[in-house]
Amino acid sequence: MSIRKVYGPLDREDADRRKVRYLYLDARRIAKERGLVIDPPKKIFSARLAFYGGLYAAKNRQFRPYSNRVFDRFWKQELDVESRDAISAIVAEVGLDPAEFLRYADSGARADLDACFAETDRDKVFGVPTFIVDGEPFWGEDRIEWVIRKLDAMGFRR
Repeated sequence: MSIRKVYGPLDREDADRRKVRYLYLDARRIAKERGLVIDPPKKIFSARLAFYGGLYAAKNRQFRPYSNRVFDRFWKQELDVESRDAISAIVAEVGLDPAEFLRYADSGARADLDACFAETDRDKVFGVPTFIVDGEPFWGEDRIEWVIRKLDAMGFRR
């Protein structure tokens, strides 16, 4: 076993790649604790089109069924999140119009996603999951117990 300290500034792109790789490791550790297997993707994808699908589904009150399918298939390596056909097929599965989705993806989706990113910047959110309770941020799945304690202290019982 070796432990090493990293010194010096990293190139932002390299740092982002390292963060993504680390987050995949965490996801696999969390899944293992729950008896699940997560196979990391073979490459780092642009999930922009899948985000557009999520925004479109949310506008049409179908976010949960859409995101459940995307999450499940992506981690089983059954979904190419960069494929218009694949994302359109999931949109159709949840009862929405894939042609309307593609029109949205080609027109207003970019501005809507940029607005979401601007909101996260204003809220100083830098990763998921992030919970903000009474103005206090909690980042990471392992912080949920702290979120619960904070809510309990505020008088909110589950």
